[in-house]
Amino acid sequence: MMKRNPIFVMLAVLFVAFGAAGEEKETVKVKSGALLEVWQLPKNYRWGTRPQTPAVGSIVDNGNGWSVKALANSEELAPMQSARNLMLKWSGLLAVKKSGEWKFSIVGPTRGDYSILLLVDGKELAKIVFEKRGQEFTAIGKIQLKPGYHPISVYAAGKIGRLIAPSILVFEPGESQSRPLTPGELFHR
Repeated sequence: MMKRNPIFVMLAVLFVAFGAAGEEKETVKVKSGALLEVWQLPKNYRWGTRPQTPAVGSIVDNGNGWSVKALANSEELAPMQSARNLMLKWSGLLAVKKSGEWKFSIVGPTRGDYSILLLVDGKELAKIVFEKRGQEFTAIGKIQLKPGYHPISVYAAGKIGRLIAPSILVFEPGESQSRPLTPGELFHR
């Protein structure tokens, strides 16, 4: 039987415990709040589509609701409230602690001329395209998530006088009740 050198054993343990020499784990620092971007939409905008042009401005939204009122908190974006049509996009990272099936729900307002889109991990989970006045509308989607940060985007487009942001509800794995999801719960880099 071969005798092991104690120094070699200690170096092997350190190598395994701390990783190979030169390998560094990248740490990502995140800040609280969702990034809210704003577009002015052309008159011929097709409801339910995403803009292909750069946003006209952005702010960090730490609010407790998906609301056009967040624009009023920004000197840069406040003038956008007078635009005819707007597209708002909240994007951020959702901190997931429980692995499993997550359900997301959009509850849209009863007014017409708006669209709402929800993406999680780049997957379209729920979409409402509503061009007529009528009943409240709900769209539900589900996705398997593991612990960690997952990108989420919420788009809301509409005529400024009628643009009412949606309610986003989330059902966490193992929970029987939904809870509201807000921009202030998300993170950005």
